[in-house]
Amino acid sequence: MHLHLPSRTQWLHHLSTSSLTTPGPESMSVFRRKWERNEKVAWLCVMKAAKKGSDKNGSKKRYLGDNSDDMDEKRS
Repeated sequence: MHLHLPSRTQWLHHLSTSSLTTPGPESMSVFRRKWERNEKVAWLCVMKAAKKGSDKNGSKKRYLGDNSDDMDEKRS
């Protein structure tokens, strides 16, 4: 089953306009928790795809962008 998630701004707008019927801070924290879980899942999917790609052609750059190497150089 595929769920269509509204964008973060759409949700924030919806929550701010419906705050008359729902307690604002509570619904916000519930929403934020759900959103972070969804983003974590999405990120894991991206990383899985990147790993799969690097197994095939030995390069993660196509999936993660060219600046992934720059980050490592700055750290050292």
